[in-house]
Amino acid sequence: MIRNLLENARRHGKPPIRVRVTGTQISVCDQGPGVPEAEREKIFEPFYRGLGLSIVRRIARRHGGEASCTGSCFVVSLKP
Repeated sequence: MIRNLLENARRHGKPPIRVRVTGTQISVCDQGPGVPEAEREKIFEPFYRGLGLSIVRRIARRHGGEASCTGSCFVVSLKP
């Protein structure tokens, strides 16, 4: 899951890439243009931009959590 988030930031973002872990939350942010608001849910669909982000969301949900996008930042919250 983390590898997929980092790979997504490397491919589609712009350095620097920041990773932050706070309790049960992981965020991966970059300095790229970000994802337009209208596409922020679609990017988690299989094959929209590949499989990486759909796998991230699927893993997060299997652990009782969620994955979301807020512009150029992807956040995974896991159940404690």
